[in-house]
Amino acid sequence: PSFDEIKAFRDGHAKVRKGELWGMINDKGETVIPTDYEEIGNTYSSSGVYGKKGEDFGIIHNGNFNVIDGADKVWNFHGDSGLTYARKDKKTGFVNSKGEWVIAPDFDKARAFSNGLAPVAKGKTWGYINPKGETVIDFQYRDAEVFSETGLAPVKEKDWGFIDTSGNLIIPMDYDITAGLAFLAGNNDKGFLGDFARLKSKKGWGFFNTKGELL
Repeated sequence: PSFDEIKAFRDGHAKVRKGELWGMINDKGETVIPTDYEEIGNTYSSSGVYGKKGEDFGIIHNGNFNVIDGADKVWNFHGDSGLTYARKDKKTGFVNSKGEWVIAPDFDKARAFSNGLAPVAKGKTWGYINPKGETVIDFQYRDAEVFSETGLAPVKEKDWGFIDTSGNLIIPMDYDITAGLAFLAGNNDKGFLGDFARLKSKKGWGFFNTKGELL
């Protein structure tokens, strides 16, 4: 008991606080990142963990703190894409483990890369880009989420449906995918968990498989 605070473990790692500064330990209690940071991400990744030291945001990777030029907010790495998203001057782009801007901060909003694609917004419409920043699925949705491991992502017009990585609509946009405020509290995941997704119609809740079939 040597820390002032320990957050929940995720994938064998937890953020910890001594005084006003944060670091990270593994499930053996070993220090993975020293408690040197005013702010730190809560998800450990081989690509790095974001942190804040003084006025600078950066990526903590291989023992180095790689400052991201002009960033005022950074999100956790997701999966093995090697990129995470960050904000500069109210615009969002993507950075690598070295803290370099790989995709310029030109988007109004963004979410994580998964299956080689990331949802990004220009104005009020969402589309998907590849790691080169090229548009793969056109900007046409009111909202869009990350792809699951099964290769389907929730997209929204008036209601939610699911597309594959080619942009084909697999499940029509006729459903709700959240359970009210429970999702906002982090208690429910949007989209597929394994081979199944939980969706709601006017009749009630049900489950779909990856073929778009109601079970």
